Amino acid sequence: MAQFSTLQQYHDSGFTPPIRIEAGWKLVLLFWLGGPLLIAGCYVAVTRGGVFGVLVGAFGLVFFGVALLAIGVALWRSRRRGLIEMNPDGLYLAHIGLQLPWRDLGPAWVHSTRHGRQKTEEVCYVLRNAKAHKARADFVGRGLIELARRASATRPEGGVEWGLAGLLTLSGAGEETLEDITRWLENARLVLAEDPDAMLFSIPTPFTNGASSEDLAAIINLQTVARERASS
Repeated sequence: MAQFSTLQQYHDSGFTPPIRIEAGWKLVLLFWLGGPLLIAGCYVAVTRGGVFGVLVGAFGLVFFGVALLAIGVALWRSRRRGLIEMNPDGLYLAHIGLQLPWRDLGPAWVHSTRHGRQKTEEVCYVLRNAKAHKARADFVGRGLIELARRASATRPEGGVEWGLAGLLTLSGAGEETLEDITRWLENARLVLAEDPDAMLFSIPTPFTNGASSEDLAAIINLQTVARERASS
């Protein structure tokens, strides 16, 4: 699917109609084919690997299992409002089933992770009043928000980094990818140090379906600037 400019739509007509991103065939294929293959690979590592394989495979089962759950829930919920919707009141994300108000979002940026010649871009942003938003969510949404909160608050060289390093080693991703992820976690710790009720959240890359990550981050930042100007 060719990229479309959500930022241009925002400049032309704001959120009338809302900027909505629907599920595409790649995400459906990832859910039905890619995800189960990753789970199967982790299961093989657990049942046939050594001590290292068992530990990394178990971490992978949890990691990819949660990711697969998030995708499945998002696909189910996207029938009504799409995977992502930006409207005058905030940002709706189907996988957590919540609309996050603009006043609690931003700043946003694009984090790039390299894997050989490929590069994955993810829209990251600060989410304030995280506990209140978690309380509004259903069981799945609360779990996903809590996992994201714990990941962005991990200590250096902790279990999350160790597990990711093991998965990346098994997949042959290389040191570059691990360095990018470690840098993301370090930035999260710095950004969130000033606000204990804030967390780092993101728009999952598979959910953007051709939309530019830079465009989505720019819209969040423009809304942040507009809010600050209105309150000054």
